[in-house]
Amino acid sequence: MKISELMVQTLKEGGVEVIFGIPSIHNIGFYDALRKEPGIRHVLCRHESNATHMADGYARSGKGVGVVVASTGPGVTYTISPLIEAFYACSPVLVITSNLRVNQIDKGLGVLHELKQQPTLFKSVTKATISLRPEDDIQARLHEAISLALTGRPGPVFLEVPNDLWDIEVEDQGTGKVEASNRRMPDLTQAMDLLKKARHPMIITGIEALHAGLAGEVKALAEKLCAPVLTDSGGKGILPEDHVLAFGNVVNRGAVRTLHETCDVTLNIGSRLRYVDFKRKGVHLPNLIHADWDEAWVDKNFKAKVQVLGDVKEILSNLIREVEALPVPEARKTFMKDLREKHEDYIRSISPEFKEVGFINAIRKAMPREGILVVDNTILGYFSEQIYPSLRPMGLVSAKGSSPIGFSFPAAMGVKKANPETPVVAVIGDGGFLYGANELSTCVQSGIHFPVVVVNDNAFRMIDYLQMTSYQKGFETDLMNPDFKTFAKAFGVDAVTVETPEDLSDALAKALGSNKMWLIELKVKFPELPFGRF
Repeated sequence: MKISELMVQTLKEGGVEVIFGIPSIHNIGFYDALRKEPGIRHVLCRHESNATHMADGYARSGKGVGVVVASTGPGVTYTISPLIEAFYACSPVLVITSNLRVNQIDKGLGVLHELKQQPTLFKSVTKATISLRPEDDIQARLHEAISLALTGRPGPVFLEVPNDLWDIEVEDQGTGKVEASNRRMPDLTQAMDLLKKARHPMIITGIEALHAGLAGEVKALAEKLCAPVLTDSGGKGILPEDHVLAFGNVVNRGAVRTLHETCDVTLNIGSRLRYVDFKRKGVHLPNLIHADWDEAWVDKNFKAKVQVLGDVKEILSNLIREVEALPVPEARKTFMKDLREKHEDYIRSISPEFKEVGFINAIRKAMPREGILVVDNTILGYFSEQIYPSLRPMGLVSAKGSSPIGFSFPAAMGVKKANPETPVVAVIGDGGFLYGANELSTCVQSGIHFPVVVVNDNAFRMIDYLQMTSYQKGFETDLMNPDFKTFAKAFGVDAVTVETPEDLSDALAKALGSNKMWLIELKVKFPELPFGRF
């Protein structure tokens, strides 16, 4: 068979069911092989950046690696910005791209789409870059790429194929599967010593643990220890927030601040402990046990008392067994019961007189428990990260790897493609939406249906707010937008404009029940960011 056919077969063997991408002159050999494989569905996208966000959203759904296909040079470089997000969010994305013919690469010949040392651009935003050559075991290298994306700390992998390899005939080289390495289990003695002595331990977890599928282990460990679970902004819902031990975002006030002041041991599982989420917000992490895949993000913002490095899933499984025998003091149970009541009082006290809170309540009212809300880096998205009750793992998806705008609409497309029966809603600002609004055509063409809420205040409002706060004047933040309803209807997408929480809730309920693509234009101005208030 041809190398292109062998690659498609190997992708299928690796569990790939969906590919996002754009055909081009350098990758048409791959697309010819893909055409012959009915077991893999292709989503034809309109821009490589959006296609990568789609693959990221798909990958975050726990359905395996998210695959995006792009072309040599200018095509694949459009994937870099969304790969930054995927890399720091530990999302297992596989980028498959082409390059020039083998004898043309890096020769400076002026060939179409030529880019000198193409893989080097991706080294800092991927776990690995792999360049196939004719002498390679194609299946082994492709299985290696998939395995690297999914194992250890998940993350994106770059794979390039010279365009003259697609049609080369090769024999089936066998499975080529990469065997899992036998990593030595780290010693848990010091971590257990701290946990045994702790009066009130707390668990910090986040987006990396969520994307690694560790929700079950986090829940089990928290219940064994009777320990509260706090998350970074991207990890909300890893323990459903109506669970008695779930206290939501680590930077919230109320009972969460009491936890910071009272707990005496912190177990961090799969959170990078980003400066912007933790250090800058004055978070206190006493006697920190940092469990992670490697040392890359250890001791960056908080000095660890104990490091536990290795396969985090295995580490958690062993911790759960170790703490089985630990008695839970009655004082801890009483403390947690009282604190839970205070936390619920605090949640109730967040007054819906603030319009942002009213709109978040409206979304929660319309959203079934199993639903997934995908938010952008926009003011209503920031409020959601603080106070939206995420009632399932990945109930709230946000761009907290590198915090780009324009993420949530295409990412929601990937989430919905991975979860066709699950209610999905995207929230995005008018500025961010126009980064990828052309993908409405992809939704219609590929049968991807969900409501996207476009908050239209004709401005980059968050930047305007920051300008006014810092310099008392705004500059170059006003936007001229299209008529969003007319725009949507040009693609055959139903659209409605709402202005109140009640109307938003009704519109979402109608859209979610219709099995159709909807654009809901929310015309409202949000005057402030949530960080100082909640």
